Amino acid sequence: MQTVEKVYYNDGSMVITSPASMNIWSILDRKDFIKVLQEKDRTIVRLKLKLKQLDPEGEQQFLCRLKKGYPGLSSNDLRICTLLRQNLSTKEVAQNLAIGADSANKARYRIRKKLGLSRKDDLIQFILAY
Repeated sequence: MQTVEKVYYNDGSMVITSPASMNIWSILDRKDFIKVLQEKDRTIVRLKLKLKQLDPEGEQQFLCRLKKGYPGLSSNDLRICTLLRQNLSTKEVAQNLAIGADSANKARYRIRKKLGLSRKDDLIQFILAY
């Protein structure tokens, strides 16, 4: 494992400096790491833009009602519920959160469990009606 000397932002991109003793493989790993972080940053920006396009008061009221009714929901669960409320498919939710489709399906399953819904109940219809 190599050490990193400095991490800073330059013109909107992350720059990592490290000791000269790093080999080519750790440089490649660093580039992959930077790409992943940049993609996460772009995803966050896209999510913020989408949330701004929604009715902020209605969104806040929805989240408050959901938190009060189901205090066991995590912040990630609430984020997924917000995306599902926008009628996004599981694949679109996965892309927005930069996770795999299987992970999104597992998250939906866990949310269903926390909400007390069976497999037959439609999660999106429940969220839209809530």
